[in-house]
Amino acid sequence: MNINQYYHEIFLPSNVAVSALRRAGLPTSLERIKETRITWEAKLKDLESFVEGEAAKVGVVVKYSKAHALSGVALGNILYNGLGLDCKKRTPSSKTFPQGQPSTDDDALGDYASLSNPRPDDHPVATAILKIRSLAKGIGTYLNPFAEATRSDGCVHPHFKWNLRTPRLAAENPPVHQIPERADKEVADAIKRCFIPRVNPARNPE
Repeated sequence: MNINQYYHEIFLPSNVAVSALRRAGLPTSLERIKETRITWEAKLKDLESFVEGEAAKVGVVVKYSKAHALSGVALGNILYNGLGLDCKKRTPSSKTFPQGQPSTDDDALGDYASLSNPRPDDHPVATAILKIRSLAKGIGTYLNPFAEATRSDGCVHPHFKWNLRTPRLAAENPPVHQIPERADKEVADAIKRCFIPRVNPARNPE
């Protein structure tokens, strides 16, 4: 298939369909978004209290911010200095830290806990830290933008962008294509439940 055929036979018809999807919008339930946010905020409070309490037991004083975040240094003190976990990954070297610093990103914590594939020996503190990140991202990246982008017709109308090489679609305002399917099924399922059918939406999804 040459570029002319691709343009007329694939790209144009697809673009018409995507434009129609954007005009129609994706129906959302502001009630479900609000209920989910309240539930997650309560979970975050409990999880943050747990991490702070476990840190205090090993002599590390930390306090989560209002944005549900702790610095990498604070997390490193909890995990590697306080709890004695083995540091298997370090951050890239820099002038200040030529050897890098103990990494506390999701990949590093993956040696000790997993939300997508929980294991019997997962460390409870590492699990809690990953869950806090997942819930906080769910609120900040999805629930809040979905609520803000919902128009008077009860729908969000994302802006779709084509990647002409692949071709793949990306969406923004809000990012409906980035729901974290694999990282945390609980969060992904709850976010998807905020989208509702156009006809007779179920009051409580099963």
